[in-house]
Amino acid sequence: MKIEPIQVHADFESQGKVHPSAFVYQGRTILVDSIGRQWQAGDGRHVLVMDSNLQHYHLVFQPDPEEWYLLEIGQVPPVSRA
Repeated sequence: MKIEPIQVHADFESQGKVHPSAFVYQGRTILVDSIGRQWQAGDGRHVLVMDSNLQHYHLVFQPDPEEWYLLEIGQVPPVSRA
């Protein structure tokens, strides 16, 4: 399920990997602090990213036409130090 189209600043490798550095969501520019898993699926290239506040986002790039979508927003659960 697509939440909404977004603007993404990203670099693309020749092997297909994508390196998003920032994206615009609800008028706000969100800087990508780290990039997690990414995979190719029938609906596009999926990329999991996290910002400096430990908020994670699920982005999808569809090459034809070239569009980015935000699929999911979530918080990373705190690390238990038992």
